[in-house]
Amino acid sequence: MAAAIHTLDTLIQPPNPQRSLEATVMLASLRAYPRPGVSSSDVAQEKARARELFDRVSKLLELEDSRTNGLALNKVSRGIAEDIEMHAEISHLWQDENLDRMGKALREALRISQASEEADPRLINNVGVLHHLEGNLVEAQSMYESALISATTLSSDVAEGLSTTMLYNLARVYEDEGEDNLAKDAYEKLLSRHPEYIDGKSFFLPIFAQNSTCFSSQNPASPYSHKS
Repeated sequence: MAAAIHTLDTLIQPPNPQRSLEATVMLASLRAYPRPGVSSSDVAQEKARARELFDRVSKLLELEDSRTNGLALNKVSRGIAEDIEMHAEISHLWQDENLDRMGKALREALRISQASEEADPRLINNVGVLHHLEGNLVEAQSMYESALISATTLSSDVAEGLSTTMLYNLARVYEDEGEDNLAKDAYEKLLSRHPEYIDGKSFFLPIFAQNSTCFSSQNPASPYSHKS
C-alpha cells in the first residue's frame, strides 16, 4: 500500500501535477484506510491529508461543473461525483473533526442512494442519528422508522443485525421525546430478541468494512468514536 501511495502522490504533486480526479480519489482513500504499524499521530496526519485530497476533488468537480455551464459532467467525473462510497468515506473522515462537514457528506451519500432503486438503510439510520444529535427528534424518529422498514428488504441475517441497532436508536429517540410507553415497548422487543443487548451499543452503522463505527448511547449529543 505504501508503494501505491507513493506512486499516486508523485502523479499529483508538482512539478507538472496530473489533475486526475481518479488518482486523487484513490490516493485519498488509501491515506484514509487504517494501516497496521502506523502510529496514532501518523494516522491523524494521514486522515488530514485524505480530507485535503477529497476537498481538492470537490473543488475540481465544481470547477468542471462551472465550465460546462450546468450541462452534465463527463462520464468519469459524474461517476466520481455520484460515488456513494466516496461520500460515506468523507463523512467518516470528518466524524471527529466537524459534524457539519460529516453531515453534508452523509446526506449527499443518502441522496445518491435514494436516487437509485432502493436507499441503503444504514445511510437512512445514520442520517437519523445526525438529526438525533442535532435535537431534531421528530426527524430522527422518522428516519429510524424508515430505516427499519428498508432493512426488511435485505437478507434475513443482514436485516437482523441492522434492525437491532435501528430498534435501539428508535427506543432512545422515543425516550428523549418523553414517549415512555413507546420506548418501553421498543426496549422490551429488543431485549426479547437479544437479551445480551446492553446500553452502549452502536448508534451509527458501518457503511463499509473499514468504517466500523460505534457511538456511546449514554448521551446522544456526545462525540462518537471510530473502531478499526
